[in-house]
Amino acid sequence: MNKALIVIGLGFGDESKGATTDALARRHDAKLIIRFNGGPQTAHNVVCSDGRHHTFAQFGSASFIPGVRTHLSRFTLINPMNMLREEAHLREVGVTDAFDRLTVDEGCVVITPFQRSLNRLVEWSRGSKAHGSCGQGVGQARSDQIECGDKVLYAGDLRDEATVKAKLKFVQKRMQDKALELGDFHYGKEAAHVFADIFDDNVIDWCWREYSKVPLKIVSSDYLKLLVERNRNVIFEGAQGVLLDEKYGTAPHNTWTDCTCRNADTLLKEIGFDGTVQRIGVLRTYFTRHGAGPFETEDWRLTALLPELHNDNNGFQGTFRRGHFDAVQARYAVNVSGGVNEIALTHLDAFDRLKLAQIRVAGSRVLGHEYVSCASPLEFVQHVELLLRVPVTILSSGPTAEHRTERVPEVSEAA
Repeated sequence: MNKALIVIGLGFGDESKGATTDALARRHDAKLIIRFNGGPQTAHNVVCSDGRHHTFAQFGSASFIPGVRTHLSRFTLINPMNMLREEAHLREVGVTDAFDRLTVDEGCVVITPFQRSLNRLVEWSRGSKAHGSCGQGVGQARSDQIECGDKVLYAGDLRDEATVKAKLKFVQKRMQDKALELGDFHYGKEAAHVFADIFDDNVIDWCWREYSKVPLKIVSSDYLKLLVERNRNVIFEGAQGVLLDEKYGTAPHNTWTDCTCRNADTLLKEIGFDGTVQRIGVLRTYFTRHGAGPFETEDWRLTALLPELHNDNNGFQGTFRRGHFDAVQARYAVNVSGGVNEIALTHLDAFDRLKLAQIRVAGSRVLGHEYVSCASPLEFVQHVELLLRVPVTILSSGPTAEHRTERVPEVSEAA
């Protein structure tokens, strides 16, 4: 019987969904990765046993495995220019056929340079009250899609030059109007450059030339059914985390995309999938958050103890923050996501530096938090299972697939 594995993050992102997807694809011989939310803001780091590394954004995180295909469903947003840059790095690390193994649903929203630029301008204009953003234009493009429907640019439009240019002109004018509404604020050097791009008519012709360089295989929504039928096991790779969800995250510090399993469920229902569905929630042994937003268990002392290989404070997002494991928030994420069947728990090697790990089990920032302390990885895992009422079946103590091991819980209780 065919199997669909749905991988979602139960935190604020950066839980190791990409590395988990890579490991699952190897273990289950899955040859198809389906992206069902997010867009070019995704940053899924995968490290091979031979040391090769890539940060996956718009290609599936199992692309290091020969023959594994990626399908971008209509629930994802794309930036073709970013794709070119990502594919170039994949070639540098030995993946020479990424575009050959990629299909893109014609209903994917295309993020234009104008939307990306306005996204950054708006966030800059907020100053100390920034909402938190990856600066890739995802929220702006989704907002435009909701408000304007077919007037925005979609992947299917990339087949026709006249349509692309007309829609780019519409989006550019819309972004010009919104930029002018921002009023005066202090423009830094980069902000001034971005502002100029929004008002440069030459950008439209440049965009068409750049889009023409991207060898995308654009397909109708019906094509997904054929792809799934050809593959015994498929993996739905989620982006960001449920605590950033457009509905269940804390506004305005949340994303404009559904981070739960619901988009994947919708796609499976549409194609009449009759196989088994396994939902896997990914969590670190400690929580992280990149950029602005509430973070109940944040502890600055963890910064020195828990260094990051591939996340830092550089870039548009801002500070990479760390905090203790939050079972209250994790249980909330499990509940609002519709439930998960199992947990993949990553970064168990943090115990080498922490010695004693803490889990928030109750409380609030106003009244104070209640924690339990765990002296060993086994004790930690058992507490997570008890508190979340979900079995922990995958353990990770390092960045590669070889660092991930299966675990059979002593007592399993469904979420």
